[in-house]
Amino acid sequence: MITARAIRARQLVSGFERWGLLGLAVCLLAALWALIVVWATLQKDQVIAAGQRELTQLTQAAALQTAGMFSAVETALHTLDFWLTANPDIDPRTDAHFVALVDELRRAADGLIDLRLIAANGIATRIPAFERSPLADVSAQAFFTAQMERPEPYLYIGHPALGRAANRWEVPVSLRLQRPVSGIVVVYATISLDRLFLLHERMRLKPNGSIALMLLDGTIFSRTPELSVLIGK
Repeated sequence: MITARAIRARQLVSGFERWGLLGLAVCLLAALWALIVVWATLQKDQVIAAGQRELTQLTQAAALQTAGMFSAVETALHTLDFWLTANPDIDPRTDAHFVALVDELRRAADGLIDLRLIAANGIATRIPAFERSPLADVSAQAFFTAQMERPEPYLYIGHPALGRAANRWEVPVSLRLQRPVSGIVVVYATISLDRLFLLHERMRLKPNGSIALMLLDGTIFSRTPELSVLIGK
């Protein structure tokens, strides 16, 4: 015969079992959520770390590409200077051998740079020069005046400006000759930012990434995707 005390004992045990199972379920659920939180945190940290690595690699690639570009420009300008120093009796505006050298340097740069000449009076000409149209009077431009004011030739990098002929962004880089040749005192290159935009467009992180280059004075040299209102500012 089952007594009332035994029935109450069984009910108490049954209650403990139910609450025990519920408590176990709660503990398991809490542990599961804890694992999810830990996993999500680890994943977040890994994603952030991967993003930082990717940005670092992109920054290094852009820096190397930019350094290589300026190195190529400097090499081209010094090549023209050395050639003219060795051939002081020619007119670089029209000399066939000099023009061929310039064309080869342009070809090697794949259209990224163009090379030009500046006479002592500040008149810039293309290579080869055409009598009908000197390029421009740049006598007041910093990339010319800076060369004439310094006692020694040096590589001058100017600020971006819209080219008068094509109305496209260009950056002038100039070098004064060791000695004038047929009235020419400065050689300079213009870097086509349109070509630079294309290079950086292939490099930037899609869809929202951007690549910007700045001069030491804080001027924005280039920005991809292009925002003309920022360039040169």
